[in-house]
Amino acid sequence: KIYRGEQDTLIDRETFDRVQRLLKSKTTPKYNKHDFLFKGIIRCGECGGIITWETQKGQIYGHCNGYRNCAQKTQKPWSKEPELEEQLIGKFGSLIIKTPHLSEWIVKALKESHKDQIELHNASVGNLRARQDTLKRRLDVMYEHRLDGIINETDYNRRSRQYNDELNELTNNVDAHSKANQDYFQLGINIFELSQSAAAIYKQSDDSEKKRKLLRLTFNELALRDGLLNYNFTPAFKILSDAVSATNSSKLTKTDKVMSQIFEPTEKID
Repeated sequence: KIYRGEQDTLIDRETFDRVQRLLKSKTTPKYNKHDFLFKGIIRCGECGGIITWETQKGQIYGHCNGYRNCAQKTQKPWSKEPELEEQLIGKFGSLIIKTPHLSEWIVKALKESHKDQIELHNASVGNLRARQDTLKRRLDVMYEHRLDGIINETDYNRRSRQYNDELNELTNNVDAHSKANQDYFQLGINIFELSQSAAAIYKQSDDSEKKRKLLRLTFNELALRDGLLNYNFTPAFKILSDAVSATNSSKLTKTDKVMSQIFEPTEKID
């Protein structure tokens, strides 16, 4: 229901109309909403507060407001956005494998790490399909009993509706589990492929929102202290980062060179 308001107006109609004309005028200054790239993403490394971003002389700077009793004297007070972007691109680079032939091995390892989860999905789907078969057999038997007059029409309709409802729910669950299985299986591969091209994707994108999504996907925490970014990867990228760190080590490089040689004798001794 719509009721007529009885409260007094704050301004008269003439004033309201005049303000609306001014707002729509071509000479009225426009309010520019700043879409700062790192808004709400980076925290102060000392007090944990959100870094504030401002535009000064065409340059974007970030700083801590010190609302949490942050001792800003110990920090570099202002940090330029482009300088922080360069630091982030370098951190993306730490995920890149320097020995390309090991990429296939890591993909296989990612798949193996999900093996238990995949087996659980398969077992769940197997149980659901077994229940489906049971219900289908019961429906067939019920139909024959109805034809033979063993059960009346009311009982047949009631049970048939019950079994068909459960059968439809099982079918939806099987489809959902199958899709989840496929998505889960592919997740590790997608993360790996993204990690290898994250720096290029970030550089090429002109969309601040896409960049923010990439940052949130990759980094669990970004903290600014004395002009330097400290970071923690999200769980999936942390696992990958550890694997990349191991495969990029100097020991592995030397081992690769040795393993490329053939140690078997060219002629048999006998």
